[in-house]
Amino acid sequence: RLWLAFGDEHVAVVDLNRAVHDFGREDGLDIGVYRMLCEDHRGVVWMVGTQGLARFADGRFATLRRSTGFLSVPLVSIVEDDAGALWIGAERPQSGIARVSPAELEQALADPTYHLRYRFFDKSDGVAGTPRATGMRAAVRTPDGNLWFVSGRGMTVIDPRTLPAGPAPPVHVTVDRALADGRFVSVASPIDLPLG
Repeated sequence: RLWLAFGDEHVAVVDLNRAVHDFGREDGLDIGVYRMLCEDHRGVVWMVGTQGLARFADGRFATLRRSTGFLSVPLVSIVEDDAGALWIGAERPQSGIARVSPAELEQALADPTYHLRYRFFDKSDGVAGTPRATGMRAAVRTPDGNLWFVSGRGMTVIDPRTLPAGPAPPVHVTVDRALADGRFVSVASPIDLPLG
């Protein structure tokens, strides 16, 4: 099959017999303009767009939108890693790359009240700026298993095998002491510091 995404919110499929099938809102596609399509190892087609994510499986479409607790939109890229997890690039206001398991996506598609769980990586994790939608491929998996994403400040390369699979650990910050103008300041009570 050859999948084609158009700027008018339609998607077409050319099958092995060269028959063309056109899909749009009437078929359950309601996530705006499609930016990238990805077929996973099971033959399921995932599409990211300006309003969310769509899945094509068993001849039907299903969608996840921002209102279901999914990522901020627009979504600009999607690629599957060797372990079957999907990596999705989001442009703004929450710009970065999310890793989400297909099982989580399937649960969210089946139950609109389900709170989708995913691991999110942004500039603080080393993502080179905002993921971008450019040309045909904004993200690819290379033969060595690395994932490459087009980003606002260059390319972001991720080796999924080196990252822990679970959610990010919680962060707790404790300030033991502060230094202002070369002097230690007590942090036992609220601090007011002059500008600069």
